Order: sequence, then structure tokens, then C-alpha cells
Amino acid sequence: MWITFGGPCGAWLAQVSSVFRHALVHRPAARATLQWQGLLVSAAPVSIGRPLWVPADGFRREIMKKYLPSDQAQLSLGIGSDIPTERLFFAVLPDPLTAERVAELAEGLRDEHGLEGLPLAAERLHITLHHVGDYAGLPPSLLAKVRQAAARVRSPEFEVCFDQVGSFAGNQKSPFVLRSEYGAELLHDLHAELARCLHSVGSKVDPRFTPHMTLLYDRRRMPIQPVQPLRWFVREFVLIRSFLGQSRYQLEGCWQLG
Repeated sequence: MWITFGGPCGAWLAQVSSVFRHALVHRPAARATLQWQGLLVSAAPVSIGRPLWVPADGFRREIMKKYLPSDQAQLSLGIGSDIPTERLFFAVLPDPLTAERVAELAEGLRDEHGLEGLPLAAERLHITLHHVGDYAGLPPSLLAKVRQAAARVRSPEFEVCFDQVGSFAGNQKSPFVLRSEYGAELLHDLHAELARCLHSVGSKVDPRFTPHMTLLYDRRRMPIQPVQPLRWFVREFVLIRSFLGQSRYQLEGCWQLG
């Protein structure tokens, strides 16, 4: 919620909020930056609901301390619901021991090649099976539909092996990923089975699938190179809600294989 101020300060904040809201309505895809009575007011779409008020002296003061739900954050700024704040996707997670090994590999490769991007935390490492979509507040009916589809999946447990790293094409920064030359065939089978079940409940699916695990993002694009093979058993898949711009995941479902 907004921190409120009494007296003249309250009226001043209301004026700034009105101007700030107007800027984001008319420039929703851009970063809104205003100069208002000695303060620089700045926010980007990924930080909707948590604007920073930066005085001219450069000292940043964060006005909002508490995350709002996506739909409330959108409405609090008067911009409707057209800017995505949440992402929903199905994924396979490495077991905790494997995740730590992958994180150590990422750190070592970053140092070896002089990359500047920060490795993803071990708890955020995953292999995306299906990207369901990006939303400005996740529709509850959508969750029910894709969970229904996931419950229909029939697939055995299987072992995967990842033995290469390299960069995918990106915009400003390219994802540096762990991938597999061989040993990921059954991931393709799981992807196809999940796609079939999602299609059966009317959900759109993307047939393209390249099994990979993003390690970090960097301006440099690295060629494919072999690494010591990493093997683990896939025994489940999960549904994850990602809060865009917050580096925060929320588990929305988990289904066992076998």
C-alpha cells in the first residue's frame, strides 16, 4: 500500500501521483521519468507498484515497501491491465545436489571466460517445458485449466544428461545456457506429451523446444563447447509463476512421473 502523509505533504504527494499516473497511461511501454518540484520521479513497467522517488541530490528513497498483487499494482497507477507482470510456465527442476553442481559450473565458466553477467541462483535453475504466457494479473480460470492438463500427463521417470554450454541469440544480453548434444531425447517426449494435454483443454502450445538450462545473461556471445556431463533423474515436472522484474518464483503445481 502507499505510505500516506498528512497536511501539505499529503496534497503534494497526491499531485505527484496524478502526474506520474498520467505519464504511465500515455507511455505504458516506456520508462516514465518526470521532474517535479526538485524530485526526479522514475519507474519502469517491470517495477509497477514500487516507484522510486529520487531527489535531485541523487539519494534514492523508496516509497513503497510492500509488493501489491499484480492486478492491484496496475490499477493503483491507473494504467489498466495491459502490461504483463507475471509469467506462467511448466518446467523441470534439477534436484538440489545437481542444482548446486550446475551453479558451481556457471561460476567457474564465468571466471574462466571473463563474463560479467551474474549466475542464476541454484533455486532458480530450471528447464522450461512450456511457456504458457505473460499476464497482467494471472486469471484464476487459466490456472485451473492448465493444472487439469498437467494431471493428464503420462510419462515415465527418466535420466537426462547435459554436456555442452553456449549462448543463444539475445537482444542486449544473450542467455548463456547448459544444453545437451545427446541424452535429452526423453525431455522431448515429455514436452510433446504435455503439449498434447494442454491442447486438449484449449491452451495454445509452441511446438519448438530446445532443452536447455539458462546459467546467466551476458553481452558476450559464447560458442558451443563441451563440459563435464551432468546427469540426473527427472521424476516430476512443475508449474511456476514468475513475478516479472522481481526475480521471484512461486510454485503453482507439481506432478510426479512414472
